[in-house]
Amino acid sequence: MTNPRTIILVSLAYKSDLLPIIFDKKELKKRNKCIEKLVNGKIIEKATSAAIEAIQTAAMIVTSTVH
Repeated sequence: MTNPRTIILVSLAYKSDLLPIIFDKKELKKRNKCIEKLVNGKIIEKATSAAIEAIQTAAMIVTSTVH
């Protein structure tokens, strides 16, 4: 069983397009099936998506209010 924290971290990295920064192409391709299993079909993934949307919204608000 995968640790829920691992699922959240992988989902965040996946949804934020950070995995290509973390892994080189060969390593990412090697781990892609496992990553897809973690990200897709998990209840936590929905919460992660909501968290990312909230972070992106907050970042847009901050950048629009900073002069």
